[in-house]
Amino acid sequence: MERQGNFFQKMYGFDGLSVLFILICIILNLITFLRPLGSFLYLGIIGYLFLILCLIRVVSRNYEQRRRENEVFLDMIRPLTDGMDRRSEERGQKKLFRFFDCPECRQRICVPRGKGRIEITCPECGRKFIKKT
Repeated sequence: MERQGNFFQKMYGFDGLSVLFILICIILNLITFLRPLGSFLYLGIIGYLFLILCLIRVVSRNYEQRRRENEVFLDMIRPLTDGMDRRSEERGQKKLFRFFDCPECRQRICVPRGKGRIEITCPECGRKFIKKT
């Protein structure tokens, strides 16, 4: 039993890329399950290849290589997650502020609520526009 505990302590474990591989496996196998005949049959095999890749990453002892792979993956999806983080911050501040996009440069501008019709100046391009808060 001591030997098994040692094995699990030394393995890399799950990270963002491993979770993505599992999701791809589930989606491809679900498509294969819903359409069992025809050209979709190969999607199930591809899905299981992603599962095998995930398991190899999870039990790997090459921490540095797995960390670099995950860092590259996180850098690729960072533009998507940054937008989600910004929107969730805005939801928390929605009672106090209104958010507008500059019509010229699309800069997101935060102004206090309840000030009526005000002239807003974009800090990025200097364009002025009138909005009701």
